[in-house]
Amino acid sequence: MKVYLSKKFRTNFYHIHSRLHRDFSSLYYLQGTDVVTNIEQYFDFAHFVDIYAKSEIAYVKEHLKKKVIVNYFVRKLPKFSGISDVRIPFEDKRILNKCDLILVSCQADKMILIANEVRTPIEILTPALSEERYSKMSPLERGSFAQYAGLLKDEQTAFAVVNYRNVQDIQDLIALAESMKNLSFYVFGPKVKVFSTSGKIRKMIKKAPKNLHFKAYVSEDIFKSAVVTSKVFIVTREAELEIINILEAMIAKTQVVTFNNHFTGDVLIDDVNCIVACSPEQMAEKIQSVLDGKAGTVEEAWREAREYDYDSRGKILKEIVKNCIE
Repeated sequence: MKVYLSKKFRTNFYHIHSRLHRDFSSLYYLQGTDVVTNIEQYFDFAHFVDIYAKSEIAYVKEHLKKKVIVNYFVRKLPKFSGISDVRIPFEDKRILNKCDLILVSCQADKMILIANEVRTPIEILTPALSEERYSKMSPLERGSFAQYAGLLKDEQTAFAVVNYRNVQDIQDLIALAESMKNLSFYVFGPKVKVFSTSGKIRKMIKKAPKNLHFKAYVSEDIFKSAVVTSKVFIVTREAELEIINILEAMIAKTQVVTFNNHFTGDVLIDDVNCIVACSPEQMAEKIQSVLDGKAGTVEEAWREAREYDYDSRGKILKEIVKNCIE
């Protein structure tokens, strides 16, 4: 059995899709499925980690007559309050209905697709994690973020990932940083969005407090160092592809704190594997409790994240593929 695993991704989310491609390569290998990355080679079915490889998906389905599996991350509205709020783009729906199987990362995404009348079978496959990725980091690897950011000795940091298009997310982070001068906040996002986002957001970023640093995505090694050395990982309201970062923070024993979003009540459970806040003021209070050692959910989150190892995810993928292909 051979799978064509496409390497065509959206550039603004390259780090996520690159990670997914690497993970699925490993999962297929562990389960005895050969991976090819050249569409001209022979393969039994195709797997796309990004729906935006539209022309290739159409080519595989219409010309090669092969079955197609695709990963899909639902884009949520800034003021998400329920599944009925979300409408996926018509073009996405059209392509998804041409595929043979859709892989989503959580129950919320599956329910949103069903509510949008996507007819293709949908399976939930939580991304795979490697505990050794963090537990076996060398001192040099652990210190790469501090060196990149020019941190002072014992300087405490928090970090978040944003898409630089949601005004509320930027306002939340600014208010949070203004109320917590004892903490340095680092925010990562696609570089292209910094220059194509609204003028209002650009002005807000320009006037942000000095302890709040908006950055483009850094290398994987520096990002991994930021995960393991930061005190908290902040999940914003419009979390889209962040489940991978959330799980990485959990396995690295970094405290996850979150505003209300589509992950809360599904992937994230308040006072179980994360801490939920409704406002920047409340989040500042809860983060301070974490810093003071009075609150925290890292142990429970770590135990949960360990269940998403490559072996268990590979077995689930193998069964999913078997049912789809046969």
